[in-house]
Amino acid sequence: VMGAYCMRCFYEKAREDGKSPGVLAKIASQCSLVYDRASELLKDAMAAGGKSLQRWMTGWRVYIDAESSYYQAQARVHAADHAKGGEPARELAHLKSAKSLLDTVYATSNSTSAKL
Repeated sequence: VMGAYCMRCFYEKAREDGKSPGVLAKIASQCSLVYDRASELLKDAMAAGGKSLQRWMTGWRVYIDAESSYYQAQARVHAADHAKGGEPARELAHLKSAKSLLDTVYATSNSTSAKL
């Protein structure tokens, strides 16, 4: 999780520094991949840890999965920005994909909040 947060900080710094949409898309995508790996490791730990650990870790897993989806959506938005002007179909596809990812995060966060 700390590695994922480090990538997140790197992405935020690149965004503040005004890096190009193509570069931001790549960094956000990498950030998402690191969060995915953290989620896999957490899933393995939860399986080995028993029910009490699973209950405690569920909130963290939802958070990590949401962060992964968020940064994947950011990557899609930046990719759409990169395609702007020359490839309208690609731009639209990236934006639709980003919206779908964010809709999933929203639905998951609402249902998980009710359970916790």
